[in-house]
Amino acid sequence: MKLVLGTAQLGMNYGIMGSKKIICSEFLKIQKTAIDSKIKYIDTAIDYGDSEKILGKSKLKNLKIITKIKISNKIKSSDLESFIFNQIKLSMKKLNVNMLYGLLIHDFKNLKNKRQHLIVRSLEKLKQQKKINKIGISLYETSEIKKILKSWTPDIIQIPINVLDQRWLSGNLISRLKKKKIQIFSRSCFLQGLLVSDIKNKKVPKKLNELIYKFKKWCEKKKISRLEACIHFIKNVSGVDFVVIGINSNNHLNEIIKVFKKKKKNFLIRNFSTPKKKIIDPRYWN
Repeated sequence: MKLVLGTAQLGMNYGIMGSKKIICSEFLKIQKTAIDSKIKYIDTAIDYGDSEKILGKSKLKNLKIITKIKISNKIKSSDLESFIFNQIKLSMKKLNVNMLYGLLIHDFKNLKNKRQHLIVRSLEKLKQQKKINKIGISLYETSEIKKILKSWTPDIIQIPINVLDQRWLSGNLISRLKKKKIQIFSRSCFLQGLLVSDIKNKKVPKKLNELIYKFKKWCEKKKISRLEACIHFIKNVSGVDFVVIGINSNNHLNEIIKVFKKKKKNFLIRNFSTPKKKIIDPRYWN
């Protein structure tokens, strides 16, 4: 399993915690830490404010970059290919690269209608032109991948996995996806920082705060930090190739790297998981 540096907070204020955009001086420290620690992968998106532009002016542009594209349903089917090509051309210009490691569709809704084959065909063309190495999609729910696989096998999927959200761990789903040679990137390790924060957030469901409190008490009993518990939980999920970690400072990144390098502690925390979307899916909060 490899670490992937998430960059949402590099280009904008981010998350339910209202975390501020990372300032330039702090980013320079993050850049040095990432390179010194031999992090090889960067996760970004067209929608992440200035993140692509900032990365393109940094040494991190030399790492393997995965970015994401959103496709408005207002775009005519006849214009889809040119829209996608132009968006990727613009992204690559901002990132100052000639090739992307990965391109993900940012929203499953883009593939819910009959235009799916047109979108996928456009992405495949970009692969053939060697603009992109791998193509895929960012997902939330297990039902989404089941629908996609009826007509397309992506190279990459990015999915939420954490101690509260364990939907993707049921039914040997990850094992079945690995048999199709799909690379699995997990995200939301810290659930937008809520799992490692002492702040009781009024913007999220009451039940979510209750589960976070129980998780906190469990960590205290086990004498393990919540950050360590979150990371080792992911490291114990067989089949996950990469974990995307969002950061808010260089100290945060250093702490994550230090924990990630430790010998894996063997535990899967089942006590706090819930399948209820309105609790664990940020799209339903407030």
